[in-house]
Amino acid sequence: MACILKRRDDGVFVGKTGRTVEIGIRSTQPAQVVRLMYAGTEDGAAPFTFTIKKGPQKLLVVAIGVNANVQHMRIVEDPSDADCHLRNFFWSPTHFHTTLDIEGK
Repeated sequence: MACILKRRDDGVFVGKTGRTVEIGIRSTQPAQVVRLMYAGTEDGAAPFTFTIKKGPQKLLVVAIGVNANVQHMRIVEDPSDADCHLRNFFWSPTHFHTTLDIEGK
């Protein structure tokens, strides 16, 4: 499967407006997405998806829940495809979410 989001040199992810993206976690310890918010729209139930909206820098916030104190994980575009890696993430009780800028073209 081809990745929907492509990262530019400035760190912004770009995708085709109207495409649906599923967000997941890859980790060596149990972890899961517990909430996702994109451009003001919230998704609180799995599978965690959003539809790319037209325009620059729509903020994607991914909240993660884990069963350990601190761990390293990868935010991925498709939970079944490790090649669609978006961001490395280190979870802790005070750092339980990550944000990405998404631009729809």
